[in-house]
Amino acid sequence: ADLPGLPSRDHQVERLWRSTWEPLVASYVRECEPLRAMLYAHDIRWKVTPLVRSFLQDVQASGLPVVLVLTKDDRIADEADDRPSEARRRLKLTQAVRRSLDFRGLHFHYSTESSLPSSRRGRRQLLSLIEDLIGEPGGREECRRLLEARAAKKQGRAEQD
Repeated sequence: ADLPGLPSRDHQVERLWRSTWEPLVASYVRECEPLRAMLYAHDIRWKVTPLVRSFLQDVQASGLPVVLVLTKDDRIADEADDRPSEARRRLKLTQAVRRSLDFRGLHFHYSTESSLPSSRRGRRQLLSLIEDLIGEPGGREECRRLLEARAAKKQGRAEQD
């Protein structure tokens, strides 16, 4: 679900987020036992705000595993001159978001642009993960282990490349 009022870079709803939505969402994350993981969608081109960083830290501290979904991946291609510079820009932006969030978990790149093979692959991978999380017979802890195993496998592939 989209989090209503989660502050974006324009800070239009910051006061409403702090006073109304953040306590409601935080309570839901803590108390909803069937909730297995959270997919946090972040525009790869945007810097992470302090409120977003704080919110994600609170979610993780509550024991809910988080998957980072970096959106607008197709827009990087629009801004790059060629394929190698696109890949370098994607890596640089990915590292910046992960570092700013102090995020060590699993991330995916996502775009709605279906003409790009990388977009179709990213959607398939994300859908597969969601199906695995839903099908996991245990709760949050088992989902955390599943995500850690996927992250380790993905990291092993990255180190071999």
